[in-house]
Amino acid sequence: MSKLREHSEALADCVDSLTASLRAEVPGYGMDTAIDASDLPAYANGQRYLYNNGPERKTYSDPDASWGHRSAVSTRKGGGFYGYKLHLAVCTRTGLPVAWQVETARRNESLYVAPLLHAIHARGFRPETCAMDKGYDNNRVMDETREGGVVPIICLRRGRPIPLTPIPYGTDEWKRLYRGRSAVEREFGRLKNEYGLTPLRTRGLARVRQHADLVMIARLGRALVRARSVPLAA
Repeated sequence: MSKLREHSEALADCVDSLTASLRAEVPGYGMDTAIDASDLPAYANGQRYLYNNGPERKTYSDPDASWGHRSAVSTRKGGGFYGYKLHLAVCTRTGLPVAWQVETARRNESLYVAPLLHAIHARGFRPETCAMDKGYDNNRVMDETREGGVVPIICLRRGRPIPLTPIPYGTDEWKRLYRGRSAVEREFGRLKNEYGLTPLRTRGLARVRQHADLVMIARLGRALVRARSVPLAA
């Protein structure tokens, strides 16, 4: 693993090559996107005290991890967790990852819309829309998305003025594109449960990022093999 970290450029080239090959093989890949973040609990104990009413912890086995908040899902309550977050952009037409970034858990999700869109464009994609949930509803995210030539499809908080966009808010087309946001939620589940993204068994931001990259290479590589496979004759 240390040799892979020393040759991170080669790993990045591998990811770029996979996304470029998929773009050539899969029509519509990267045209409509969705962005969200999901928790990656650390392989470490982040409690401040060694035990109840005990002394304060002086060192942490994973000092890069931090406390963050995760939303509730059907099988788990929401609340705090110690670890990292995977910020992910997914193609809503194909369900495939397009760009991603791992950061410590305390970092706000909305800070990574612009970096993800930049990474998408750097890989040669020209997305038309980007769907995001209410947590991304702020003027900065709206402006950053539009500056990238992308139409923001964002659920607005109560009381927010409705922005003027090429796809009017609340129309049937807007609702269809916003429903596509579920693709990123499904992909989180697929990466965690089928591709081994979690539970983490490594510590440190650099190692967790490398682990995420390897998982994505497996995911995209399998999708490319399927796209290139020739159906067997009946």
